[in-house]
Amino acid sequence: MNNKDQMNTQAALALYTLLTIRSEELCKERLLAERALEYAKDARSLVDVAFYEKELEIIDRLDGELNLLMEQAEQLAEAKREAE
Repeated sequence: MNNKDQMNTQAALALYTLLTIRSEELCKERLLAERALEYAKDARSLVDVAFYEKELEIIDRLDGELNLLMEQAEQLAEAKREAE
């Protein structure tokens, strides 16, 4: 394996690691938003309920996009390993 291939493989693995970390952070953000949404519902604060429902929609969309990126990074790393 030449240096360029090695660097590309390392970059793909680093990208996958970063995406994994961000996915874990999104899980934590989702839990916080879910708790805040429940609190807002209990307090009957319609503005807060709408806000946290929208926040959860955004988190879900980002999580889906992150999962796709993680799959692509994993496939890229695997293709690089097979090419070696």
